[in-house]
Amino acid sequence: MHCDNCAFPEAAARVASCWKAIGSASDRFSARSLRALGGLLHTTQDFYSHSNWVELHEGMSPLPVWDLDPASLPEGIFSGTMDVEEPRRCVPGAPDHDRLNKDTARSEQGRRTVAAGPNAGKTYFELAFEAAVEASARQAARFVEGVECYRVSTKTGDCLFAGTDAQMFIVLHGGGRDSGRMGLGNVGRNDFERGRTDEFIVGTEARIGEVERVTIGYEAGPEAGALPGWYLEEVTVERTGGGGPRRFRVGRWLARNEGDGKTVVELRAQG
Repeated sequence: MHCDNCAFPEAAARVASCWKAIGSASDRFSARSLRALGGLLHTTQDFYSHSNWVELHEGMSPLPVWDLDPASLPEGIFSGTMDVEEPRRCVPGAPDHDRLNKDTARSEQGRRTVAAGPNAGKTYFELAFEAAVEASARQAARFVEGVECYRVSTKTGDCLFAGTDAQMFIVLHGGGRDSGRMGLGNVGRNDFERGRTDEFIVGTEARIGEVERVTIGYEAGPEAGALPGWYLEEVTVERTGGGGPRRFRVGRWLARNEGDGKTVVELRAQG
């Protein structure tokens, strides 16, 4: 959703839908949450570049940002038209996207300058950029508000077949609460290889404070792959906002065909 064709209600609904997806994820920094954040930021930023919001407010400094309520939009607001975007809500005669967009400092509208007022001499690209940055900062602040961040470190054993391609998860427990399942994985990296230590950042709103226990492992099934077994030496969890690391000594297989056959274990902190 790029805010073209005056589809402002749909843009607001898109942002709300992204926030719903973020709120439903146990881990605020999961791939799902980050994709949703990227989607809502894209829509938020396009609003200022693709509409005439900054032109309507060029006499104000700093520029206000839209509260994402379609009912609060000012009279005369419109965005550029495009043949490929649906729905088409603009009145006849509205400028097309190529004429109105301020995506770059070289676009037709982006390179034009404000003639008078507190923003005199600034280009419309600069105004759109400033408004988009402010609106994005507010969304980013909401994204991390009330979230406790933890650095999770796992050490895979240095023995034959110790590594795994299974999708691992962790649950943090503390203060009588738990984080819910949070996936462990780094985009573009082959984690959990033999003899290697991997680090992950997870975030939860559960307010668990100091971690007392962790549950870690994977669901055994076809999706786990042909050789999902994992020899886990140690887990370390550290709250990024303060407190020392909590270490969980493991030294065992998480595999259906090794030891007790468990693929999920619960561990208590050792310090």
